[in-house]
Amino acid sequence: MEVLVLDQISFTELTQKEFNIVIKAVRDCIINKKVPTEYDAYQKKIWEKIIEPLIQQDERYQSD
Repeated sequence: MEVLVLDQISFTELTQKEFNIVIKAVRDCIINKKVPTEYDAYQKKIWEKIIEPLIQQDERYQSD
């Protein structure tokens, strides 16, 4: 399986502002998918069940 470097994103070096911009952008991307593929649905599930709870624990996170 080929792995592309840009497929793996680290949030550790982001400032608070950058962190919240990225989180909003990812959420918007997930919400605005008009015809999600099976893989998109899988990614959404992972985002909602695993990543979102971790985001909300991050000290940089600011809710909308």
